[in-house]
Amino acid sequence: MPRLGLLCLGDTPCRRIPIGVTAKGLVALAIHCLDLSTVRVHFQVASLGAPPATAGTTSNAGSITPRGDCALRVLDVGDIFVPEESVLTVALTLTCIFPRIEWIDRTDDVGETWGKVLDAIRNSRRIVDRSSKEHPLTTL
Repeated sequence: MPRLGLLCLGDTPCRRIPIGVTAKGLVALAIHCLDLSTVRVHFQVASLGAPPATAGTTSNAGSITPRGDCALRVLDVGDIFVPEESVLTVALTLTCIFPRIEWIDRTDDVGETWGKVLDAIRNSRRIVDRSSKEHPLTTL
């Protein structure tokens, strides 16, 4: 499904369903569906506990990291719960998987913590953008 642009499986994701796509499955979507802009699937937040391994940093030959050209900008998490202590890790992992993510659609019940995840994603982008710019005193 390389041209898939929108993936909405079932109703709005919820915390009542303890199973779902893992981080590895999300990586597969990012690698094989480069035109994917919006995803609504049940997924396991616990699987986002560690960022996907990058090539050369692990002995697990099956671990691969998505390229930066996946178009995903919107992730619908519905009312999937993310623990407060996992906010930064989840943000880092989602940024690794979907580097262009801009919005996380969520219900009011879980909006605060997912809002913090989105804030962390945006703040990390600002830091990277700022640090990647050439410092004015270094150019002569």
